[in-house]
Amino acid sequence: MFSRFKSKRIVPVIMLGAGIISLAFGVIAYQTASEDAHDYSRFLGMLAGFGSGIIAVAVFYMIRARVISPEKRKQQEIEQNDERNIALQRAALAVAAVAGMLMFAALAFAFTAMGYPMPSYICLGAMYLQVLVYLAALRVYKRRM
Repeated sequence: MFSRFKSKRIVPVIMLGAGIISLAFGVIAYQTASEDAHDYSRFLGMLAGFGSGIIAVAVFYMIRARVISPEKRKQQEIEQNDERNIALQRAALAVAAVAGMLMFAALAFAFTAMGYPMPSYICLGAMYLQVLVYLAALRVYKRRM
């Protein structure tokens, strides 16, 4: 149990590090990018924004971990690991997976209708990847149980 608690404490630190790296790379590369590379500059801005968001979430988790009392934290952990909540999380994840698959299919059709074949192929590749991950996970879990 102690190792699980310790690993939960290191996740925000890893997130903070990844956010700082993403933010720093985005800002530094933006400063060195040429002015005619608009798409590249836009990508670097998105990377810097993504890094800032990760930093904000990590700091929020770190502050929250310090503010919440140990008794309340333990109660939340018990509630989170409750069988009912686990079943609800799995059901919600299944619905999200189906919605994601339908979204990729709709995007593939929309991109094809607009005459953009490359994004359509990317959406199809993402759909196939999602199915392959599902089948691999199903096989692994069948072996374990």
